[in-house]
Amino acid sequence: MQVVILCGGKGTRLSEYTEEIPKPLVEVGNKPILYHLMSMYARAGHKEFILCLGYKGEKIEEYFKNSKDWSIEFVHSGENVNKAQRLVKAKDKIKDDTFLLSYGDDLSDVNINDVIDFHKKANKVVTLVAVPLISPFGIIKVNKKHEVVEFKEKPKLDHLMNGGFTITPQLSNVPEGKL
Repeated sequence: MQVVILCGGKGTRLSEYTEEIPKPLVEVGNKPILYHLMSMYARAGHKEFILCLGYKGEKIEEYFKNSKDWSIEFVHSGENVNKAQRLVKAKDKIKDDTFLLSYGDDLSDVNINDVIDFHKKANKVVTLVAVPLISPFGIIKVNKKHEVVEFKEKPKLDHLMNGGFTITPQLSNVPEGKL
């Protein structure tokens, strides 16, 4: 299955790093986040990548251009486009009926082949991996007198958030105006 990775955002929350490099090239353990993500997919048998590039995309292309382990196609979609526009720019390179989609800065211990099996068994159009949302802050409840009545340090919230891993149909199978 092909893997499409969105690598176009500006990474403003990591601006001290991303002034010089795009967020997917920020290193974790002496290798870029994107390298770790692609390695995770490759270990699961998925070695065909389409990288949708935007902000400082030429640096990503430079880093991976001589890769011998993976098949990589680069799609320069521009800096000021949204995720759907990046996918539309890449649609002619997507040859499988179903493909894997990730953000270029998301890492997880998700077993992607288990997700693919779930997707096939569920017989749905799209499968999105969701993870528990954990507040990055301590949450305080106060009473009417502004006295603290409860404090929870970085609690797990009652919502899920996008885990960054999606299985989706080939874009040509999506009705016009629905992307």
